[in-house]
Amino acid sequence: GITYYTSDVHLFYGHGGSGKTHFAVYFPILMLYKELYDASMIGSNTRFIVIAHDDSYSIKRMRELATANGIDYNKLREHITIFKPYDILQLLETVNNIGKLVKQNNIDVKFIAVDGINNAYVREMLTIQDQQAFIRYARENVGIIKAVIDRLKLYATKFDCIVTVTAHKKKTRRDQIPKKWYEEVYAGGVMQYAPSLVVRLEKVVTGSNKVKVKVVKAEPIIDSLERELKAIRNHL
Repeated sequence: GITYYTSDVHLFYGHGGSGKTHFAVYFPILMLYKELYDASMIGSNTRFIVIAHDDSYSIKRMRELATANGIDYNKLREHITIFKPYDILQLLETVNNIGKLVKQNNIDVKFIAVDGINNAYVREMLTIQDQQAFIRYARENVGIIKAVIDRLKLYATKFDCIVTVTAHKKKTRRDQIPKKWYEEVYAGGVMQYAPSLVVRLEKVVTGSNKVKVKVVKAEPIIDSLERELKAIRNHL
């Protein structure tokens, strides 16, 4: 299974429908909540923060998974805070404001997820036809993505919480298989150093629920609290 660690960033990447949101958002939230609830460690200020940059995060799906694992969703949802930035600048602003939010409201943040860190970047790039404009946009905005993931790395350490990120995978031909994992990810070059764990997700067969999970980067992690995925059933 996948092990989640506090004080570290975990990156899950793949094409649409490969299960990124399940592994990066649903599963760790359910796992953490169940562990904390069973230990009577859920307080009124306990929070799981989700920054959803597209429509992949579903309240309905979270409710289904919570129910399947014997968790009262109505109690769980009181501890989930969701932000939905529209573009890459709003994403940066939202992430930067988390520190202020935590301090002002005395929040005990256990988990932060950015679902779709490069989605707006990819969406905008695909609309640009002019090559010079394309290069200019890429140069300007990869810096924003780096600022976002660097800030998340800081939060992971500062709040001693689990941080997860999902990213969109490039479409490549068989004769153009990248040698490094970050070459498979849009704006991956600026994200390569932040995560201690990187997982590639791929659908085994189109239309099926089976997913191939491959850990492509796993650095030794010291003095971190391990969170095993075993407590949560795999409901992809």
